[in-house]
Amino acid sequence: MTKPITKILCISALAAGAYLKRDQILTTGRQLKQTVDENIAAVDDWLAALQKVNTSLTHLAQEVDAALPVISELGEAVAKFSEESSSHIEALTDFDLKK
Repeated sequence: MTKPITKILCISALAAGAYLKRDQILTTGRQLKQTVDENIAAVDDWLAALQKVNTSLTHLAQEVDAALPVISELGEAVAKFSEESSSHIEALTDFDLKK
């Protein structure tokens, strides 16, 4: 039969072990909470950055839309200039051939 002191020591050891295990679990839980909080903050930062990018892209799209008519006019002017240049080149070629 076990002596009462041995039983008390065993129970005390079990209680101490349970307390230490509880402390480890609480510490791990706090660390996990801190990690989650940091990850949430990082996601919030990314979201803010993506919103800025979205705003910039929207502004750029508006500028491109506004520039399209000008680009179209420029294309027409280049085509007209090309036609006129071809006519002038033909005229100069004919002039050189007649010399």
